[in-house]
Amino acid sequence: MNRAMKHFVFLICLPLAGACAPPDSPSVKDSMDPDGSASDGAGAGSGGNHANGDARGGGGTQGSGGTQGGAGVTGSQGGTPGGQGGVGAGQGGRGGTAGTGQGGTPAAGGSIAGPVTLPLTVSPDKRYLMGSNGAPFMVAGDSPQCLSANLSTANMDAYFAARAAQGFNASWVNLICTTYTGGRADASTYDGILPFNGTISGGLYDLTKPNPTYFARVDALFAAAAAHGTVVFADPIEFGGFWQTIQGNSAAAASSYGQFLGARYHNQANIVWMSGNDMVSFNMVDKFVDVAKGIQSGGAMQLQTAELDWPALPSTLDDPSWVPGASPTSINLAYTYNPTYALLLFDYNRAGHLPNIFIEGNYEAENLEAGPHATNAHDIRAQAFWSDLSGATGWFYGNHWEVFGMDNATWASNLAGDKGAPQMSFVKTLFEARKWWQLVPDDAHAVVTSGFGTCMASTATQGVSSPNAQDNTCATTARTADGTLIMTYIPQARAIAVDMTKLSSTATARWFDPTTGAFTTVAGSPLANTGTKTFTPPTATHSDGYTDWALVLETSPP
Repeated sequence: MNRAMKHFVFLICLPLAGACAPPDSPSVKDSMDPDGSASDGAGAGSGGNHANGDARGGGGTQGSGGTQGGAGVTGSQGGTPGGQGGVGAGQGGRGGTAGTGQGGTPAAGGSIAGPVTLPLTVSPDKRYLMGSNGAPFMVAGDSPQCLSANLSTANMDAYFAARAAQGFNASWVNLICTTYTGGRADASTYDGILPFNGTISGGLYDLTKPNPTYFARVDALFAAAAAHGTVVFADPIEFGGFWQTIQGNSAAAASSYGQFLGARYHNQANIVWMSGNDMVSFNMVDKFVDVAKGIQSGGAMQLQTAELDWPALPSTLDDPSWVPGASPTSINLAYTYNPTYALLLFDYNRAGHLPNIFIEGNYEAENLEAGPHATNAHDIRAQAFWSDLSGATGWFYGNHWEVFGMDNATWASNLAGDKGAPQMSFVKTLFEARKWWQLVPDDAHAVVTSGFGTCMASTATQGVSSPNAQDNTCATTARTADGTLIMTYIPQARAIAVDMTKLSSTATARWFDPTTGAFTTVAGSPLANTGTKTFTPPTATHSDGYTDWALVLETSPP
């Protein structure tokens, strides 16, 4: 991420009823017995920059929670946090945490399609994620990137519980992390456990020697996430802090590390493997692909993806090394500080598209990439609404303190002070109560025909010369093909015109307050599906001083 630090992502493990192995199952036990020792060594980070410009070290990925069983079981434990990142040149990526996964409980939240069971898979049309039972899964992610190294196992559990209570069902976590993502230069945990037991020439970690003690901590991380219905987007070896380590190791060593993770976590249902973090096309990218392939050959068949580097490579599919066939990629991640709809609409219309997730952009309390002010709750919710109405299967929230200020003493008070995070549950709840996975973006403005504001063109060309997402006025709209649902988000209050013939029958129209989750019914509802109608949002200004609203028109309100 082009921040002072990178975000980590946690994925929530959704239990599959009756599908989890019992705690004494040999397959689970085997996955909990890592071999090899870890090396210490430092590798310079090279990834994106964060607000404070700290040098970043690479973060590790988290293990996923255990598969679900009728009574629920504890998932295999994850690896310990992060390898060392070089000091200096690179910006700090974010590291992940470890947690044991628990089975038997559903993921946080719920869709009208029913509970989601893990592991996650891809829909037949490659537009969205779904559970192994076919239920659509909307990602509502959080980014505590170095939680793996910075919190005790008790605090990991408490953190996941707190975020789940806010509606989050996924987390980005680097399994190993350095200063690039808020960890320490040697990638040790807060209490001094190193991720590897040996080094190679130059003092870099030997990837063939993972430290079992460290990865027992990661195990606990996955278990904690699973216990609270969280899928962990686990970065196995974060790019920003570990690219020199990868470069110094052989391709065989990179593959060996991946195989270690694959063998250890092949039964962790609440994992999505996410390589990268500010990953650019250096000559060592192939070895990161080797890690990803090693995870798969080690027996872990969970979904995989990669985060590249804004603005040159904002989407996973921009790098030929990470397209399906060249790597185990099955999800496209969109990374942008520009309005999220511009990149996501481009990705939605790609030939050979994959399910899209907005992975990283403006983080709360940061001011990066020519933003007009520090990112606030309005900016955060706008990014999420734009994403959901531009064909994404979800989004990730981030806050500066999560990456660079995560520690055992202050995480709870920092979390309590978040303004944007509590509002993310309103976004998630609004969409999950409806057939969001059937929404088709109205990128041609055929549904909302006027009043859509100033919109950045759908493009893969990103950069500070394009508008920052903050305070962009574009109204995004999506409609189901059967005409039963239209949803529009307006970042700033104004009248919009809607072609009512795009609805299949009379429809109830309601304004949705994104700061409280409350609805206001439009006078005269249900409205005829004829002609064009102008809708003007309520005049009330939200408590934060903004006037954004979502308009929902539906023939059969839930």
